Amino acid sequence: MLDGILYQLKNGCNWEDLPKDLPPYSTVYWHYKQWRTSGATETLMQTLHEQGFPSSPIAPKRVFQTMVSCLKCWL
Repeated sequence: MLDGILYQLKNGCNWEDLPKDLPPYSTVYWHYKQWRTSGATETLMQTLHEQGFPSSPIAPKRVFQTMVSCLKCWL
């Protein structure tokens, strides 16, 4: 799910154009919309900002772990 959301945000493509190896676009979009409505994305951005991202380099694994911990209650 998270891969699909990140792919769309990074590439700016239509949700319908997500690669076929990701979950169906309607499912990915539904979760993104739920997270955004519930404030999960704001919590994620605030947490990353508090950790110094993006002004200081953070290992990609740590960013991913932060994202998962912020979003896991909405999965």
